[in-house]
Amino acid sequence: MVKNTKSIITSFTLILAMLLVPLGALAQLESPFDNIDYERGNEIRVILEGKQLDFDVAPQIVSGRVLVPMRKIFESFGLTVTWDDSLRAARGRNEAMDVLFPIGSTTANINGLAYELEVPAQIIGGSTMVPLRFLSEHMDYNVVWNGDSQLILLSKSPIVEWRYGGFEAIKPYKEYQNKFINSERTKEFRYTGKNHDVTFVNLYRKDGTLVQNVPDFKVEDYGRGWSENSSFIGNTYWIHIDELTKTDRENPIYLEQELERLDLRDIKETSEVGDYVKVKINEHYFNLAAWKKVVGTQNSMLISMIDDSMLDEKEIEAKDTLFKVQINDKYNAVVSFNTLNKAVFNRDSEKIYTVLEKSPEALFNWDSKTWKRIEENIPWTGMTTDMLLVQFKMKPDQTTKVTTKFSDIELWVYTEDYGDSIYYFKDEVLTNIL
Repeated sequence: MVKNTKSIITSFTLILAMLLVPLGALAQLESPFDNIDYERGNEIRVILEGKQLDFDVAPQIVSGRVLVPMRKIFESFGLTVTWDDSLRAARGRNEAMDVLFPIGSTTANINGLAYELEVPAQIIGGSTMVPLRFLSEHMDYNVVWNGDSQLILLSKSPIVEWRYGGFEAIKPYKEYQNKFINSERTKEFRYTGKNHDVTFVNLYRKDGTLVQNVPDFKVEDYGRGWSENSSFIGNTYWIHIDELTKTDRENPIYLEQELERLDLRDIKETSEVGDYVKVKINEHYFNLAAWKKVVGTQNSMLISMIDDSMLDEKEIEAKDTLFKVQINDKYNAVVSFNTLNKAVFNRDSEKIYTVLEKSPEALFNWDSKTWKRIEENIPWTGMTTDMLLVQFKMKPDQTTKVTTKFSDIELWVYTEDYGDSIYYFKDEVLTNIL
């Protein structure tokens, strides 16, 4: 779990001081409380001079005060335990102390003097319970209460603790402890001999910008707009081969392992339906060696880098990022962000059916002969409106609809690119080309 980043110290003074602390110094324990476990338990723990006390009845918090079983705490403090039936009071004695706690009374008696109690001694779970801090302080014990850990420390000497303080914000993320005396933090600290276990994540913006290897404790610093999940990963597209051909000269496709260029003719031969290429995005990432091969844009920052570690926590523009993709369920390949950006993410809005987000088979229930005729790029009578749209991948420049008593007639007009032709559809079936 990531500790509070406010506790992370990055000053040069702290770093230098940690380097100067010998590891062997940790073996010299300064107090009985040096190895205290601060993990919160189910019950309140009481530690006397470094040793945990075991109670038959667990300590209880009553009106903000901790009560503990009388017999155990009296004996631990060196008091002989007796019970006064006439006063209904618990009594503890030694050569210097005579302590009397009447049950239910807000007054206690120590060496003949009466003292007011905030919470009286009482019977809980069949055990006589007495207020711990009151008794401890009157017997000259120092008391430290750690509410987060449900922990009470008791000692005749000043209570010295080394509490977790945080870790450096630079590698290797050394953890350190702060020194406390009787709950008061001092200026002293020390290296624990351990390095913090840091998880590194990649962060993405919706536009494709990437920051790699961000330590988990810094993720919140990036704020809204960043996510550990790229919105592109897991998406599958069926892209018409013509769109990939347009980008191939500047942004070719490379085989993942060899980083050798993948020929579009090989890709086309493995396409199962029409001229559509199935592309599934498996990873959105950056790698310097792959970038130089696949992208190689004139980015002075990237060109100057020696290895990938120099780019940790630096923003990499979307155009310089890479995708690991699977093509036609056959090729594991690497493509630049720009390859898919031009063909898919930022495609011409005037075009249609250049990119599908479902397989052609799922969208169109056509047989292989139909797909072959569509690939020939020559319209034929008997084809449907969808077939012509898939063949031309462009909506008509003009349309005219006429509804008669017996059928629906539609005229589609294509100019320039398609020879100023008019396509006559009757009930969505092409019957004539003018």
